[in-house]
Amino acid sequence: MDTLSPEDPSEIGPYQLIGRLGAGGMGRVYLARSEGGRTVAIKVVHDGFAHSPEFRRRFAQEVESARKVGGKWTAPVLDADTECPTPWVVIGYVPGPDLHTVVSGQHGPLPVASVLALANGLARALGDVHGAGLVHRDLKPSNVLLTLDGPRVIDFGIARALETPVDGFLTRTGAVIGSPGFMSPEQVRGERRLTPASDVFCLGAVLHYAATGRTPFGTLDSGAHALMFRIAEEEADLTGLPSPLIELVRNCLQKDPLNRPATGDIAAGAERWAPDARPDWLPADLLALLDAQAPPLPTQHVPVPVAASAPPPLQTEAEAETETEPAPAEAAEEAADPDSETPAEPARRPHLPKHRRRLALATGLLVLIGAGAALAPLLSDGGGAGENDRKPGPTASATPPALNNAAFVGTWSGEATDDATENAVQFVNFTIAKGDPRTGNSAEYVLRYPERACVGFVPVMGVKSRRTVVTHEDLDATENEQGPDCSPDKQTLTLKGDVLEWRAGDATALLRKDTAAYPDAELTRTYQGSWKTSDTSPSLTLDIGDLRPGAEIGFLGGEGADSCGWSVVVVTVTRDRLLGAVTSPVPADMGICRGHTTFDIRPTGKDSLRVLTRRGVPYVFTRNED
Repeated sequence: MDTLSPEDPSEIGPYQLIGRLGAGGMGRVYLARSEGGRTVAIKVVHDGFAHSPEFRRRFAQEVESARKVGGKWTAPVLDADTECPTPWVVIGYVPGPDLHTVVSGQHGPLPVASVLALANGLARALGDVHGAGLVHRDLKPSNVLLTLDGPRVIDFGIARALETPVDGFLTRTGAVIGSPGFMSPEQVRGERRLTPASDVFCLGAVLHYAATGRTPFGTLDSGAHALMFRIAEEEADLTGLPSPLIELVRNCLQKDPLNRPATGDIAAGAERWAPDARPDWLPADLLALLDAQAPPLPTQHVPVPVAASAPPPLQTEAEAETETEPAPAEAAEEAADPDSETPAEPARRPHLPKHRRRLALATGLLVLIGAGAALAPLLSDGGGAGENDRKPGPTASATPPALNNAAFVGTWSGEATDDATENAVQFVNFTIAKGDPRTGNSAEYVLRYPERACVGFVPVMGVKSRRTVVTHEDLDATENEQGPDCSPDKQTLTLKGDVLEWRAGDATALLRKDTAAYPDAELTRTYQGSWKTSDTSPSLTLDIGDLRPGAEIGFLGGEGADSCGWSVVVVTVTRDRLLGAVTSPVPADMGICRGHTTFDIRPTGKDSLRVLTRRGVPYVFTRNED
């Protein structure tokens, strides 16, 4: 921690600043004390972001969403002011080193049993984040804190607030939110909508680092671009990874998000090593270091002032101290066998006194932000209470309600019919990613109307009895800029054999699963590239890159100062047909570019496409060799 400089304020809101913890791309982080004497961390937004109304709107949304995160593996947002000249947010403070500091200097790589305990804790933390409709987007070793009671995930909730125009720069177009070495292929490609599966890929990279001290795709020595290319295109180097961890890490690092495990499956697979049931979840020398560094608890706890929109504190420190200490979990110990494929559990250290076991939870979350690092989600949950102030929540061993998630996972598409409504949905595509069994899947959909496409993102799509319902309240508002009038009020998906029946009002569709892997080599050869037609005057150019439903392809009409262009959302793609549509009509004064609202693109040879637009006139495009 650095001392305050003359340029730093002495207080922020009702909080007295103590020192500066760090600074990053989004702002500064201070250690502070509340009026009641509680130690907290405060993030203060840089002026450049503070002057953007769009950033403020998203920042407020993310803070509100972060309050909803539940679980003991994260820390709460205690307070915030998103309307003041310089917005700020208060997060609990937990003293404890981050995983990068421990592995790179204090201790070195962790043993297998500790990494499995880490996998359990981090998977449960991400499950809580995803259950609140958030995606972390920057899970890396420096955002994982190690405490006596287990790991803590920090710094989530702000990533999408950063995806806003600031000073003429639109960060979500071509910019990358994340940290090289700990990014998913989707982040490298700059995809707008990330699912929880993106965090699972990053989790695999973090576990690999914890066990080996290096990242699975190499170092930055060859340059950030080369590293990100390897993440997107090459297989991970698992050399030196202990064999009990290889399958887990390899599954997390699958290129296709649909093939990665759900956080609930990861947590269940490592439940035997759950750190909250094991006071010896870290090596003895590291536990001793954490125990020695932990400060004493305050003699009296005074609740932190909480913003009006946050829930009140749930429990006082005095009340928490009267709770009965749970007995340590009893389990049979396995003999340590270096040749065994199953890691032996280390001998249990003596039971720690109650005040020591709770040190790391007593004061919240330590937020250390590396200078120049892109801040990702700020996190946090629940209300104005820290871990010691909360009533106990469900334990990891509690059996969640069974949800029929896996059968829904995949890309589904089909023609829609509606004889009762004018301008009804014509085509439906749902891409459903595997979610947490406790909360549900996530999904992205594209609906094609006669004059436009509608794109929606559902962070958590609960599935019960082979049926799920999506309403406006389920959608992610920050990812659905077209407004609520774009999507139907309610969409219902029912699994019937090998098809999904989709209903929205009087409209119905039978959706069938696309079994081809993406990227399919034949699809890539058929569609991707630059195309041009001279059937119009001026000529049109078509650029096709990402073929996933919801991705955008671009048209350009004419050249030079008189040129015009527009984007088309991919609705569905097969070897015989690519359907697309604009999300909003092109202005009438755009000449050759207006009127092309829907698109039916069909291959007619190795190097030619037939493109039929809403205008009703087909155009033949050939590969642009320029």
